[in-house]
Amino acid sequence: MHRHFKLSLVCFAGVMTLPGIVNMLILYWYGNTVVIYVPGPVINLLDRTGLRKIEMNDNDAGEFNENLSGDGHLGLQNEKMKTLNKRNLNVLGLSNGTGKSFLTQISELEPLIEPDICKHDKVLLAILIFSNPSNIERRQVIRETWLSDIKSPIRYAFVIARNTNSDHKTELQEEIDEHKDIVQFDFIDSYKNLTFKTVSSFKWIISVCPRASYVLKIDDDMWLNKKALTSVLVHGAIKGAIGGNCHRGQPPIRDPGNKYYIPWSSYPYGIYPPFCSGTAYVVDFQVMKDIVNVSKDVPYFPLEDIYVALCMTKLKAKVINLYGFNSVRVRANPCWLKSDWLVTTHEFLPFELRRIWNTQCYGLNQVRKVKGQFDPQIRGSLHLKRQQLNRLNMEQMFRHNAKINLRSGGRRFVKSPRLIFN
Repeated sequence: MHRHFKLSLVCFAGVMTLPGIVNMLILYWYGNTVVIYVPGPVINLLDRTGLRKIEMNDNDAGEFNENLSGDGHLGLQNEKMKTLNKRNLNVLGLSNGTGKSFLTQISELEPLIEPDICKHDKVLLAILIFSNPSNIERRQVIRETWLSDIKSPIRYAFVIARNTNSDHKTELQEEIDEHKDIVQFDFIDSYKNLTFKTVSSFKWIISVCPRASYVLKIDDDMWLNKKALTSVLVHGAIKGAIGGNCHRGQPPIRDPGNKYYIPWSSYPYGIYPPFCSGTAYVVDFQVMKDIVNVSKDVPYFPLEDIYVALCMTKLKAKVINLYGFNSVRVRANPCWLKSDWLVTTHEFLPFELRRIWNTQCYGLNQVRKVKGQFDPQIRGSLHLKRQQLNRLNMEQMFRHNAKINLRSGGRRFVKSPRLIFN
């Protein structure tokens, strides 16, 4: 009976649509596991019944550890790694030619400035916010928005390196002295050094927060919904794993004009191992320690999310696509971004983060302003049902637009209010 089911599943493998779930593409049946791929940015905003996770299990990771010929397979045997390690470091101009292992080079990159953010307390989550030294405004806005209500089980630090531009040197030093939440490393802060920055910050957080349970790595142009993230962690969705907006079967980009260009000489394989977007991912603390330890056997790679994936493959650890993590900009009502539906979204400017944070919400609806102040009827209507609040919003928007229409001599159409999406 079971065999017939497996055969029929393989024969009809393809796109499936399940009620209340996104479309899924079944790749293959392996043992007792159905391996599926769900496009990372695609989420169901209408019926969320639980956390969505796709496990790239040990069997999947094992495929990449075998030294098989042909594109699409990644050989990570020790001798090959040593050769690639020396070659990559030299070709990319990131080594003095001594052939030191990546971990050896990282161990020499001690922080110039480091705050004691944990004081060896037991911490649920340590947040590493990757920033450029010149992004002073971004960091301040983050402190005033999604970091402003940080509670004791969560700690954070901004991670920067050295800046070649000395224009903001004084302002940066004042910021460091005032907030004491910045760790700075002694190398140039650039995109090509992002892998150094990542492993260095992992190594640092291990020393200052040894009792943390999870670590979140996130960029400074992201919106983070801490409440939704905490729910993911409490449910143990990534115990012994790394999770975020993760992808499988992605090929390297071979276009020299592309920011993410990787030459064949640096990566002579057809696909990357399963990886999570570097914009934001959360990793189990023990797994992060294992990543740092195994990095001595994994060649340097300029794309930090792929480098972490190579380490995860070597460890045969799980990569999980988590519901609500987005590596792209989600154009939605701020109240959607503040709800349990979304954990992270990308590409927000400082003023947009303020707008999201300052938006007053009732469920998924904005409590709207009329003539610069909140309407008393809506302000006191939080006990009303959502349908009633929607009707109040629509009536207010109609009255407001009708006045504009009359003032313009009837030349403007009255637009329907957008209660869900902007």
